[in-house]
Amino acid sequence: MAPAPSSVLIPGGHTEVGTKSPLLPLDGEGPVRQVDLRPFRLCETAVTNAEFSDLVVATGYVTEAERYRVRWGNSRGCSGAGNGNSLALCM
Repeated sequence: MAPAPSSVLIPGGHTEVGTKSPLLPLDGEGPVRQVDLRPFRLCETAVTNAEFSDLVVATGYVTEAERYRVRWGNSRGCSGAGNGNSLALCM
């Protein structure tokens, strides 16, 4: 598995999350609400297909799309599909 990428500390704080117009109401995207976030770390770069593949192999991770058989996009339409170092951007 590739070494962990460097990350930055994101300070916690009080913020507003959610939406007034959720695309899928049962998905928990709404309503708009106030939350308190603890500080957390975020990778400085996006995860590549190769890094995600390493995670799946190492942990047996299953995405919600796989678990619930939901298809939000066509994997063949992903930018750079087949190139392990490209970003996994599906449209």
